[in-house]
Amino acid sequence: MGLFTIWDRTKSFEWFLKAGQQGHVHAQRFLGSYYEHGHGVDQDHKKAFEWYLKSAEQGNSDAQLSLGNCYRTGRGVGRDHVKAFEWYRKSAKQGFIDAFWYLGMCYEYGNGVAQNYTKAFEWYSESAEQEDAFGQYSLGLCYQSGQGVEQDYARAFGWFLKAAEQEIASGQYSLGLCYQSGTGVEQDHARAFEWFLKAGEQDDADAQCAVGISYQHGQGIAKDQRKAFEWYCKAAEQGHSEAQGLLGRCYMNGVGVPKNDLQAYVWLSIAAADVNDEARSDLANVEKFLTPTRRAEAQELAASIFASIRKGDYRKSTP
Repeated sequence: MGLFTIWDRTKSFEWFLKAGQQGHVHAQRFLGSYYEHGHGVDQDHKKAFEWYLKSAEQGNSDAQLSLGNCYRTGRGVGRDHVKAFEWYRKSAKQGFIDAFWYLGMCYEYGNGVAQNYTKAFEWYSESAEQEDAFGQYSLGLCYQSGQGVEQDYARAFGWFLKAAEQEIASGQYSLGLCYQSGTGVEQDHARAFEWFLKAGEQDDADAQCAVGISYQHGQGIAKDQRKAFEWYCKAAEQGHSEAQGLLGRCYMNGVGVPKNDLQAYVWLSIAAADVNDEARSDLANVEKFLTPTRRAEAQELAASIFASIRKGDYRKSTP
């Protein structure tokens, strides 16, 4: 970030503060955003909530949505799903498109309101028809599962495609699954790989694992064991249990990387901790090749990596 940008945000914050203190509704909404993200001022979720509330009470639909998010996440205020739902509904009643998706989510999961799949489908539809990518993806899931609407794989594929074209990673991954299995569209492993790769490049762990599997087995792309190993690493680092198990097996069998029983034990034990039965079975086999000292070393390393992954600050240097 350049010095000019920092100065500009600091200066604009000062002007918004003056306007907000005089009751300017849009300035109050901007102040909430500045405090929430730490733009031009130290991040302060409590003050963000206070300014969003002032703006929302004056009818600003954007602030009403942000206030709903504060209540949903518990940032700056105690978590309260009922109040979150109420503010999302106020925002949606004013036609604020982003609020449509949040209302759908509330109805789908029963957050702050009685669970109702039909109403969830209706709000996701409203969102999707306004070109909201998350609404399009969620609508695809409804058609895929038959939740709130009659199951229709072709329509599910169509909505996943719309979301994927708007660069939504989850939509790209779901589209890849459709092509992979031939669900709602003719089976095409090459296209499945293309969409898995797009999603994987956006750090979607499910997609990264799928890219690795594609490379390992030559599905839709030429076999490349080294690349399979590298993509398993990416997903494993994000806590993806299946990828962790596959990464352990790469080390166990020397797939794309030199065989290493200690590293195999490390990653298989991490995967096994997440109730991965295949990993548990492989772990028992690898354990036979480690001395008690090496096993203790592996267990200590696994515990350290597991804790780092849980905190979200682990990144492995691919050997």
